[in-house]
Parts: sequence; C-alpha cells; structure tokens
Amino acid sequence: LAAGFGARSSPRETLAAYREALALRLKDPDLGIYTPESREFFRGWVVTDAQQAHEQQTLERHLDRGAYVEAGDRAVLRFPVANRGAGPYFFQRGEAGWMLDFAAMSRIIGFNHLNQWHFRAAEHPYMFAFEDLVFDAHGFPHPRPR
Repeated sequence: LAAGFGARSSPRETLAAYREALALRLKDPDLGIYTPESREFFRGWVVTDAQQAHEQQTLERHLDRGAYVEAGDRAVLRFPVANRGAGPYFFQRGEAGWMLDFAAMSRIIGFNHLNQWHFRAAEHPYMFAFEDLVFDAHGFPHPRPR
C-alpha cells in the first residue's frame, strides 16, 4: 500500500495523497510523501486514528481557503491568519518530487492550549511564505500593519 504514496510532482498533489493516507488511516512512517527526516520523525511518533481523523477534518474544513506559496525547492500551504486553528504545511522538493516536511513542522510550529499555531523560532527556511505577516513575542502571526 505504501508504494502508492510516493513523492508527487506538485505540493497540491502531495497534499492530496496525504489526505488519502489520512482517510485510509495509514500509519506507515516510510511513505514517500514524507521527507526522509519526516520518516525518521514518524518512526518515533505514535499516530492514532483519532489524531488522523482530527487532522483530516481540520484540513477538509479549511482547505478551500488555503494558498500555496513556492520558493525554489520549498513550498508552504497556508491559511488565513484569522484562523489560527489551521496551521501551515511545509513541503520540500527532492529528486523524487514534492514531500511533506513534518520534521520541520514539528520543530518550528507549536500550538497553544486553544490549538492555535505559532512559530517556535523566527529563523527558518519556510519564512518566505509569511513575509506579509508580523509575529509577536510569542510567535503568533498577525497581519502586517499598512
């Protein structure tokens, strides 16, 4: 089954494969839609059906408001800043195609007690996709004042 979940030719296609993996409740850490570092990350991470169902529901609820931003071999799927419950997704392009970078997401993105996302660090290779925002002292995004 994992063979059908290799890297794809675009971030959008990779996310579609990830959504399918969520729907099937696949927990294989070695899916090709994950960066090598993410595969290693998932080998040490317990994934439950409930977590996958929640992520699938969140994605489906907000996906139509998402926007992809690409720069070189990296891309980000982001959602409107007013909706802090839908965190960004990071993608990296390798020789096989586009993959999800959950290892970087885990290091860089945190969530508070209300499940609102924020950055743990301001310096990271995906910051290009957030130039229109400012981040407060706690890493929460805000629209840049005009």
